[in-house]
Amino acid sequence: MKQKLFIFWLISLALVAGLIFLADSRPLVSSAEVELNIPEPIVKLKTNSSPPALGARAFISMALAPDGRTEVLVEKDAHQRWPIASITKFFTASVALNKYLPDQVITLAQADLPENVDRGFLRLGDSFRVNDLLIPLLLESSNNSAVALARAGGDSANFIRTMNDFAAELNLNDTTLFNPNGLDPEIPGGVNYSSVHDLAMLGKWLIRHRPELLAATRDSSAVVRQSDGSFHHQAESTNILLKTEPWSGDIIGGKTGQTDLAGKNLLLILRPTGSLNYLVNVILGSPDHFAEMSELTNWIYKTYQL
Repeated sequence: MKQKLFIFWLISLALVAGLIFLADSRPLVSSAEVELNIPEPIVKLKTNSSPPALGARAFISMALAPDGRTEVLVEKDAHQRWPIASITKFFTASVALNKYLPDQVITLAQADLPENVDRGFLRLGDSFRVNDLLIPLLLESSNNSAVALARAGGDSANFIRTMNDFAAELNLNDTTLFNPNGLDPEIPGGVNYSSVHDLAMLGKWLIRHRPELLAATRDSSAVVRQSDGSFHHQAESTNILLKTEPWSGDIIGGKTGQTDLAGKNLLLILRPTGSLNYLVNVILGSPDHFAEMSELTNWIYKTYQL
């Protein structure tokens, strides 16, 4: 009897050990579950073709899905730091809308109007609501508007510190800003710089949090009004691509920038017709930012199903 009980105990122990082995050897997640957890690609490849050989110092094209996922489609020296010129003004506008009420009135002072800085549209004593001052700032790239917005809070240096704090909050680690307009310094000092990666992430933030700033750059022209509602001037966009490309209707915003140190820069954000995705393209240090942005965007449209 004891021998039979011993044999029964051994068989039971073997069965338990076998069950434990089988349980331990099961995959933690089934293949079907793994497939379900793999996100769909943001874009689909239509054709294999070599990226354009642009002359720009750095460039990037990034697709952005409605859920916030991003996918870099092509890049060159994405983290190279480079002067960004007037693309700075997206930082200026973002901080201004956080510091001031949209209807706050700013009156142009002599300090806002240094010689040979702007096109002469803004004059001493002109008064604008903050929202109206954003039009010349972003559409025609008014440097005087940038200086006025930075001064309006009473401390331009603090405004610039806030611009850098804003960049840090977005984890834009390649970015440092020294002035609100992006001009090359006339005396020894810092020049505003960033990278195409950081500017693409700024574009992502603008899409999700400040679409009104992109809207201010979408039209080829817009009326600028003073604080009393009277006509001041017709602002014309610095971005010729708003009129010249077959995909111009897909452009939802962007910003040009050009100085001697920076060369020619362009941040362009599009939403391809029929797509839920956005396309954020950035070119820095280009010999011809419009021609090279056209070449880059046409290649993306040809190569990917957006």
